[in-house]
Amino acid sequence: MRLHRNIARDKDRMKKQITVLVAHREPSLYRRLQHSLRQPRGITLIDHVNTYTALMQAMQQKKPRIIFLDAHFVKDNASRLMANIRERSPGTKVIMMDKDYAQSREVQAAKAGAQGYIGGEVPATTIEKAVRVIDAGETWIRRHAVTLVLDDFVRLAPPP
Repeated sequence: MRLHRNIARDKDRMKKQITVLVAHREPSLYRRLQHSLRQPRGITLIDHVNTYTALMQAMQQKKPRIIFLDAHFVKDNASRLMANIRERSPGTKVIMMDKDYAQSREVQAAKAGAQGYIGGEVPATTIEKAVRVIDAGETWIRRHAVTLVLDDFVRLAPPP
């Protein structure tokens, strides 16, 4: 009876665990995230990949809840990459990371379907908060960028 309760408790813990995959050409982002996310309970870095093929394989096999995706990893095919991520792992959410903040890349990330964008140096507490907010179904994008995305949406929408 006690063993059955322990197994059930472990399953509940796994459901609550936020698994994070890092896709970045340089291991420096992974080390930074390892440092930032080593303390918070409920968040686990599961892998670091540095190629598109490795990203697709890791997503299919590990089904991470969050992917930290390097903005430079994406290049010009953000929409196609985001579509492939949704296709292979529909429940996975993406946080675009950029070593320098660029509003144009933040807007591009949002338009492509990323749930978050973190640019520049941010404290570990901000990274943790972004993971939890996005895992809860919200976005982590600056208000001004959201305004620009909505302006484009309204401008492109057919008239009523």
